[in-house]
Parts: sequence; C-alpha cells; structure tokens
Amino acid sequence: MSTQTMNAAMDALRDEMAKRFNDPGIGAVGEIMTAQLQARPEIAAKLTAKGKSLAGAYKALEDYARNNRGGKSCVFVPPEKAVEIILGYYGVAAKDEGGDASSVAG
Repeated sequence: MSTQTMNAAMDALRDEMAKRFNDPGIGAVGEIMTAQLQARPEIAAKLTAKGKSLAGAYKALEDYARNNRGGKSCVFVPPEKAVEIILGYYGVAAKDEGGDASSVAG
C-alpha cells in the first residue's frame, strides 16, 4: 500500500467530514473509517472507489436499522454491528487475519 493512496483516502474522508460538519452521523462514520484506515492501511483504495462516500456508508447503516427495527420506533445498532455494516458498504471484511477489525471503532 502506497503512502500516497493512504493519504488520498484520509484526505477524502476528512474533506467529506468537513463538508458535512453539521451532520453528526457523517462525523461518526468518518471517525470510524479514519480509525479503520489507520489500523488497516490496505483498505485505502476501497475507501476512494468510485461511488463510495461517508454519506453512502451512513445510508447503509440507516437502512439496516430501518429494516431491523421490528415494531419499535427507535433502534439501537450495536457498535460492532455498525462497524461491520459500514465496512461492508466499502467492500471490506469486518475481520482480518490479525483479529476482529470491528473493535477499531474510533
């Protein structure tokens, strides 16, 4: 993994977070993905893939919550599950050979 690719991915995350600074959901997803990128630099290219964004990852998380709420009006998504969903949106496995990547939540 090149440092240039890693830096580009980090810049893309920070840029989107800055543009949407009033959106706490985007900020939370951005913090998670920043921590993931620092822990797993090999995922950098997937974070900058065409059509991928923090807003899209947040929407995937919202869709999961909406589809799994049952009859409740409020839903809690456990942090480990949220990380798994967000990583899945980017096409990144939640677990790597070194252990459980979902523990790197930001």
